[in-house]
Amino acid sequence: MDFENIRTIEEQIIKLAVKELLEADFLLSVTDTNDVIQVKTDQLYLITSALHNDVENMLHCFSNDVLIGYVYFVYGNNGFDVISKHSASIETYIKTTLELSEYLQERIVH
Repeated sequence: MDFENIRTIEEQIIKLAVKELLEADFLLSVTDTNDVIQVKTDQLYLITSALHNDVENMLHCFSNDVLIGYVYFVYGNNGFDVISKHSASIETYIKTTLELSEYLQERIVH
C-alpha cells in the first residue's frame, strides 16, 4: 500500500477516536516525543491538527482534571494499526474506532 493510502486510513481512525472521546466528554491533550503540543481542550480541530506531526503521538484523556487514559498512535506502518496501544480504561469509549481498525485490517491483510 502506498504512503497516501496509509495516511488516509490513519487519519480516518485518528479522527474517529478523537470524536468518540470528545463525545464522552473528555478533555484531550496531545504530546509527541518531545513535549506537549496541545493542552487540554474539547476542540476537534485543535486536537486533530496537533496529531500526526511526528512519528508518534500520545493522546491523553482527562475528566475533571484527572487523567483517565491514553491512546498511543504510531504512524507509517499499515494504517489500520495506527493505534499502537491504549489504556483499558477508555476502551469502551473508542469501541467504534477499534472495530473500524479491525475491519480495515481484515480487508487489507486478507
